Amino acid sequence: MPNDTKYVDNVNGNNANTGNSEAQAYADIATALTACSGGGNTIYVQAGSNYTLTATLTVSLKGDTTNGRNVIEGYTTTPGSRDGRPTITCSTNSVHLFTLASAPDLITFRHLNLTHTAGTRGDGIRGNVTPTESPVVSDCIIDGCATGIQDGFGMNGLLVVGGEIRNCINDGFVCANGGDFIFDGVQLISNGRDGIRIEFASSMNAVVRRCEFRSNTGRGYHHQTTGTPEGMEIVNNTFRGNGAAGLEYMSTTRPTRTLIHQYNVYTTNGGYGVAFAGTAVNLSSTLLANRFNAFGSGGQANTSGARLIMPAGFSDETTMATDPYTSATDSSPNATAGGGAVLRGTAARGWLDIGALQHEDTGGGGGTPAFAHWG
Repeated sequence: MPNDTKYVDNVNGNNANTGNSEAQAYADIATALTACSGGGNTIYVQAGSNYTLTATLTVSLKGDTTNGRNVIEGYTTTPGSRDGRPTITCSTNSVHLFTLASAPDLITFRHLNLTHTAGTRGDGIRGNVTPTESPVVSDCIIDGCATGIQDGFGMNGLLVVGGEIRNCINDGFVCANGGDFIFDGVQLISNGRDGIRIEFASSMNAVVRRCEFRSNTGRGYHHQTTGTPEGMEIVNNTFRGNGAAGLEYMSTTRPTRTLIHQYNVYTTNGGYGVAFAGTAVNLSSTLLANRFNAFGSGGQANTSGARLIMPAGFSDETTMATDPYTSATDSSPNATAGGGAVLRGTAARGWLDIGALQHEDTGGGGGTPAFAHWG
């Protein structure tokens, strides 16, 4: 029935239970999915031993505007507290962990750890039908899958907020068939191809903000096709140490409505910091905001240069010859002159730091940084 709550515990649960309380928890997620119908359901998954799959978890449960979305959420001690991520894993070749089927509208994956160890790996979350309306991936870690999130046939309105997508064999996220998406506060790290890869981009809006693209073998963000998106917002991101360009837009046709590019930092990428195909005149027709971006120089320079086609923005910074980051794994700006100090907020930027992470001052103040660390 709609608006139900089910519990899963693979250590103490039993599929013969009712699933209606922790004491009556099911043993596996598939049983809980089958027991639910309609919208507004929550499945709490306890972080005991690993949930090891031999077949994909097919999600066809549909939320609705009357009862709301369905949620699969992890915890350790207290349901709803998000105090620990259960690990959902697979060592069987070519098995996707979650497959969205039969248009499962309004589904949320929250506070989960998805990983894969097979020789031939499957994806973390794969969309196999169109449209799949408004899926949300919140505060999840997706580690070592074939592709972290594969938008195979259109996830319309995908929101990925917080968490990490890392060490995937191919890309962190692939958009293969259009649909709007938002990435907010996500780390895309050490993936075998691109952090985000756009293979089909007509009739879509892309919003990427406060994300870190670090040490991906290919590009950080790669728009690779000739499709024409409606709009793009690339705001407050860090593109650091990727094997090719930090951000590469290969279509010669510009977004038809808006292109906003501001508060991003590009250092030590293997191509340009930001590269666009086509002509600067074509680009300027939709480039509504291009300002306060930062590009490394000297030892922090991008291999091919700061920009291709993309013009210098208002008050861009290009003086970071020194490593601007707190550490190899913490991309918040340090206080080093000629390094992170260049990125730290000024009154002209409303005291906002350039890049995905805001620095934390020690003592005094009592303020809260706009964005400090990922959960």
